[in-house]
Amino acid sequence: MVDHLRLRLKPQEFEIGLPPGKEHYITVFADDFGKAEPNSAMISINDGVKVQVIDLVAGRKKQESVRIIIE
Repeated sequence: MVDHLRLRLKPQEFEIGLPPGKEHYITVFADDFGKAEPNSAMISINDGVKVQVIDLVAGRKKQESVRIIIE
């Protein structure tokens, strides 16, 4: 959905509509590790009722994902 996004200190917002009845995943991959590994990103998911804040980490051997199920 979002490709080659540079992580910044200032939050970047995206509104993404997900179809119901399926599982969806948000995964952080690191294209460049810079001077410090691993890379991390804080994501905030707002479903209109509740906001959840999750930290995702990406390293050379491991990436983290969040599974989102829309009923």
